[in-house]
Amino acid sequence: MIMSYISLHSIYWLSVNFLCNVFFLAIQFAVLSMYFFFKNRNDRVIINKKIGMGDILFLLAACSFFSTVNFIAFYLCSLFFIAVVYIVSILFKRELIKISIPMAGLQSIFLIMCIYISIIIKYSLVNDDWLVLKLSNL
Repeated sequence: MIMSYISLHSIYWLSVNFLCNVFFLAIQFAVLSMYFFFKNRNDRVIINKKIGMGDILFLLAACSFFSTVNFIAFYLCSLFFIAVVYIVSILFKRELIKISIPMAGLQSIFLIMCIYISIIIKYSLVNDDWLVLKLSNL
């Protein structure tokens, strides 16, 4: 939150970004809950059974760091990154085993890579100025 506030200089925009990101996550978890409810009629609780509390807390913390468009991009790209790491780990083990995926850990590694790359290319993750520029050039 501190890094976002320093970059945005506004509690209002920090709050707007955070609330939009939380709303996006709420939709994601509602759809996920409905999926597991319809798949397994008797399993209504997904927290700590299908998705860990640490994963949720990490994503809530990430909500305060990104702008809305950047958060959605981070979320989707980090899920793709997790899938690739999972597939590669299965290929090296040569057997399909049921293991839990350390989602928050892998997303934190992906977040560190995103922050490092954004520093190198001088790109701000806390605002959507690039999107405004792209839309204004159309």
